[in-house]
Amino acid sequence: MNMFGWIGCALLSIFAVAAGEGWTEDFTAAQKKAAERNLPVLAVFTGSDWCGPCQALKSKVFDTPEFAEYAKSRFVPVVLDFPKGKAQDETVKKQNADLSAYYRVTGFPTALVLTPSGDVLGGFIGGFDKFEEVKNPLDAAHAVLAPYENARKRAEAAQGEEKLAALIEAYKTVPRHFQKYHQLLAEEIIALDKNDRSGLWAERLREEKLAEERQACDEALRPAAQQGPEVFLATLDALLQKDFAGETKFNLLGMKFHTLLSTATDEQTFAGALNIMDTMIAANPGEKEQIQRFRKHLEERRTPILEANRKRVEALKTASKEAVREPGKP
Repeated sequence: MNMFGWIGCALLSIFAVAAGEGWTEDFTAAQKKAAERNLPVLAVFTGSDWCGPCQALKSKVFDTPEFAEYAKSRFVPVVLDFPKGKAQDETVKKQNADLSAYYRVTGFPTALVLTPSGDVLGGFIGGFDKFEEVKNPLDAAHAVLAPYENARKRAEAAQGEEKLAALIEAYKTVPRHFQKYHQLLAEEIIALDKNDRSGLWAERLREEKLAEERQACDEALRPAAQQGPEVFLATLDALLQKDFAGETKFNLLGMKFHTLLSTATDEQTFAGALNIMDTMIAANPGEKEQIQRFRKHLEERRTPILEANRKRVEALKTASKEAVREPGKP
């Protein structure tokens, strides 16, 4: 049962606004159309009037004839917008806020490929401005729809070990990175899986250990962040020497990568940031394809990234000098 079925389809359709050919703002209507056509929903969470990567993704990918031709037989697209400066109907605003909370969206743009009933099959997070960069993750998610739904249907009709096997198959059909959206399914499997055939109980214990490691890292990094990039990077390096799990090290390396990338004003520092990506792959091989794709994206934008960082550093220096000259001025 779709948990958003209570949103009145008729009411929302009054306010649905096309964001391009085939796009709608009405999530329930998109689900209904997807069920009728046996297609997945492509739900894009965006900030249309303030998020630069969202605007680039829309204008350079989603609004192109190439994407329209690609998507028309593969997805039912819906845009879930979070504008800051333009008016939005309260019903649409509430729908989008509920969906953002339900899918735990933490950044824009986020594109999730869903079954007609709302289960996550895949997608991508972050801004891209080339069709080829979004095609691979969307193709992969689209390919999950049939095996996932077939396994769920078998589970509904089965009992005992047969039901458990079908549920495990459905869960493991979803790419690992997107299994976090299937906690209810995981709970159902754990309740039936007395011998932990699925490995989900062991995975839960691992998650508890990771939570402890995250807390320890947070306690060390929070005060370090207040002391500037150099202290923050030194603290990251100290934490990376500890006997943490691969995922914790992957996250720490990600922080180091982003810190170096955002402060790089010369070719050497920029190259050093990109080289960290190789270490990230070693810590989490499952992210290899996505990391390599992002690295290529950055390499193509090396010059504008360095120029933007230099301008930001100069602006900070100027602001610091003015603050020293006029310490009492707000």
